[in-house]
Amino acid sequence: MERTRDPPRARERAVSGAIQTEVAGALLAGFADAGVRDVVVSPGSRNTPFVLAARDAGLSIHVVIDERAAAFFALGMARVTGRPVLLSCTSGSAGAHYFPAVVEASSAHVPLLVLTADRPHDAAACGAPQTIDQVGLFGRHVRSFQDVAVPDERTSQLDAAMRVASQAVATSLSPDPGPVHVNVRAAKPLEPTAPTTDAERAFHAARRAAVARGTTRVWRAVAPADEAAIEALAQSCRHAERGLIVAGPASLDRRAERAAVFALARATGFPLAADATSQLRFVGGSVPDGVVVADGLASCLGQSRVRAALAADLVIQIGEPPVASGWESYCAEQRARERWVIAPHGWCDPYGRADARIVAEVGPTAAALARRLETRPVRATHAWTLEARAVSDAWWRAIERADDGGFDETNVVRDTVAALPPGALLVVGNSRVVRLLESCRAPSAEVAVMSQRGASGIDGLVAGAAGAAHAWTGPVALLIGDVSFVHDVGALAIARTIARPVVIVVVNNDGGRIFEDLPVARAWGARPEPWTTPHALDLARIAGAFDVAASRVTSTSALRAAIGEAWDRRGATLVEACVPASAERARKQRMEDALDAASKERTA
Repeated sequence: MERTRDPPRARERAVSGAIQTEVAGALLAGFADAGVRDVVVSPGSRNTPFVLAARDAGLSIHVVIDERAAAFFALGMARVTGRPVLLSCTSGSAGAHYFPAVVEASSAHVPLLVLTADRPHDAAACGAPQTIDQVGLFGRHVRSFQDVAVPDERTSQLDAAMRVASQAVATSLSPDPGPVHVNVRAAKPLEPTAPTTDAERAFHAARRAAVARGTTRVWRAVAPADEAAIEALAQSCRHAERGLIVAGPASLDRRAERAAVFALARATGFPLAADATSQLRFVGGSVPDGVVVADGLASCLGQSRVRAALAADLVIQIGEPPVASGWESYCAEQRARERWVIAPHGWCDPYGRADARIVAEVGPTAAALARRLETRPVRATHAWTLEARAVSDAWWRAIERADDGGFDETNVVRDTVAALPPGALLVVGNSRVVRLLESCRAPSAEVAVMSQRGASGIDGLVAGAAGAAHAWTGPVALLIGDVSFVHDVGALAIARTIARPVVIVVVNNDGGRIFEDLPVARAWGARPEPWTTPHALDLARIAGAFDVAASRVTSTSALRAAIGEAWDRRGATLVEACVPASAERARKQRMEDALDAASKERTA
């Protein structure tokens, strides 16, 4: 007689529900004791013990249906708070939906904790439902990985669970912040079970004792800049006559280092060219006297004449490189005789042309360098400073001269920034929108800027803004393109529940028009639809299906009115700015002509 195989569920090794409850409780209590405050949960059965334990540990639980959106929601919260947020999902393909957010967290050095529930080992590779190989699911994109087995009767597992939580939190924060993956296997029964035997009651007492002891306290490793490195850079500053400080995209916590960067700019006299996402631009008029501001400089470097005129003898790059493509051309042509990079994490030099890197926190390093230079002051030559200011002034004049009064993408971005109230957080998408942000003068009040420049993708921008809005204390605006919005439209289900105003301004030019500016457009011979992806969708109508207040606007006055009304509305509001498809290309050409004319005048 042929023997039939036991059903997969029957093959799960019997486990005491009470013991599993206690170990799950120790694990989540460990996360809470190590500093976690929030857990983002997506529905499922296998993670039941951990969700219930999170509640008992006093963690704030946020339920998001879609794991992909949940991960970006958690990422947005972590960007604002600087604390790791815990993600929890069921077994199988659910955890795979976390992957894009894990990649972004890794690239952007944002702390994130991923707790994937898993089936027992005996359910693997046999066709059991909701079972895949979750070991090393995120590959090299996580800082560490741990696979926790189904618990047994050993009380040593309780201390181990607390340690696993403490290690995960510490590793997500230091020395290189990023995501950590903990895969925890659970067997039925998954629901909480009270102890009924002497052994289970003893296990319960042991868990309470372990939780009372708490986790190992871990202080984040902060490596100070090497004194020899600071002195070497100080020497370069003292000998530089054409020095330049360039700041690229930065995380929100970099705002605390703003004063130190300004002090360095004042001590050197070098012009400061700050990207709009650097936390150094929209500062509400708080730039100190003596700091030479050269906004828009990186964008102007797309002009060969400007690159030649701004050939520096020293460039100090603060953090990531600027977004503007002109900076890549500047570095490729080695227009700077010497270039230093100051950044705490990552290489930050995709061009491979930096002469030196100081791997340390920006604020303390800039402050130490400024103090060292104060004893022997350094000032850039007057002619060099005037040249940098002239280029910056030409940039702003070109923006104004290129404005024909029409409703184009640049004006949508500029009007959105101008409408931001004090204390607002501006979340900016990628592709063309983040580049157009360079055309915005700083509003009168300070505004924080959150960008997704880790992997520079369009993934999860709506969900990320919703998570940021949940953690932020003031109003939030999300400024994105239409393709980015369509890519994450399902996240409106979360955004509509946020307790404060969240204004989503979508620049709708019917597709990814940035590709029309790339060589692929000439190679295709017409509009390259496989790249531009025209969609012809009514985005405001789509938002309405999620019960999100929405409007379509086609003029500057209507845009300003819609944004103004949205600040008085709780939750998400969508403002769909429908712009002519070719308007921005025409404006860009007018700007390039104006910049070229200004450059010729200066070099004549």
